[in-house]
Amino acid sequence: MKLERITENIYLYPFEEQRDRPCLSLIKGTKMNLAIDAGHSQEHVEEFYDALRADGLPLPDLTILTHWHWDHSFGCKYIHGFCGCERRTWEKLKNIQNDEAFIDNLLKTDEYVAREYRDQKVSVELPQLVFDESLDIDLGGLHAHCFHVVSSHTDDCLAILTKEEGILYLGDCISGVYPDWKIDPVPFQELIRVLQETDFRLAIGSHWPPFTKEDLMAYLQENLESTLKEG
Repeated sequence: MKLERITENIYLYPFEEQRDRPCLSLIKGTKMNLAIDAGHSQEHVEEFYDALRADGLPLPDLTILTHWHWDHSFGCKYIHGFCGCERRTWEKLKNIQNDEAFIDNLLKTDEYVAREYRDQKVSVELPQLVFDESLDIDLGGLHAHCFHVVSSHTDDCLAILTKEEGILYLGDCISGVYPDWKIDPVPFQELIRVLQETDFRLAIGSHWPPFTKEDLMAYLQENLESTLKEG
């Protein structure tokens, strides 16, 4: 799979449906290079890095997790540089780090995880950098603003805004609760309000093609209205 160039400084390794791998991204600064999410596994990380090398791009100095779920975090052990996350994410990963029953159940009940780990072993690594609510990173020429957002998906969702480029990383915050994807309209409406008030031109979700801001807000509003009708 090849990288997609979003801007001169932002590159996307696309979402893969077969193993439900989220997209991974590199933001290239003059002082530091930032990756969004650590990926599903060692193999996922290595494929991402091979794609970076093939395009003559650097490996990340820092990787920030958008939330704790396995497809975004289980590659943490294998990344280049340091990994960072919001405190709620760290606590959730800490809770499952040595929980063999949780891992076994995940492998048995989630077909995508089973497919990803058919020839690999699960290893849960804790990020070294932990922050509360928000973090601002000066990459050199670019700034990344990482901030907690409310979400139906999980309570540790993080969004990352690259201010100069107008790119907003959503992770899975626009999704519902795993595994039935049901949306709670109360946090969902708050999320819509926050995103509407955020200044960006393009939004990148982990399992969707990029959205313009206008298309994203229309998509979210449609999902909210559908949820409210269902009761």
